Amino acid sequence: MEYIEIDFYSQFWWDDEIEFFVKTDLYLKKIRIWIGYFCIILENIKRPVDNSWVGLTYYDQLRIGWHEEKNWQIPCSSEVLLQLKAIELPLEDPVNHMDYQIERKIINAIIDILQEGIDGNLPVYINVPSL
Repeated sequence: MEYIEIDFYSQFWWDDEIEFFVKTDLYLKKIRIWIGYFCIILENIKRPVDNSWVGLTYYDQLRIGWHEEKNWQIPCSSEVLLQLKAIELPLEDPVNHMDYQIERKIINAIIDILQEGIDGNLPVYINVPSL
């Protein structure tokens, strides 16, 4: 089995990480993300017009899903895919002078893995190794 890893975590080894992964008989593809990057992404997900929590934000707000179980299967990959595609990060954070280049790369990597799961009718998982 081939192991494919996209790493946005290793330089933050002392802090928490979150992983997205998809697995087939031929390969395991994993995205490792520093939790700080993931929090920025979650903060920038647009809420629906009725202001309800859906997709990733729903599970994050209720602290369920990946917050309480290892290798948690995303039940709504299509919804999460739409959420991530709709994120519009600012060009630069005026306070911290961040340009969000890494967050954009992470969003695109997650979008790719979700699309791969949807196209192949494969489950996509989220894991927090420190759980």
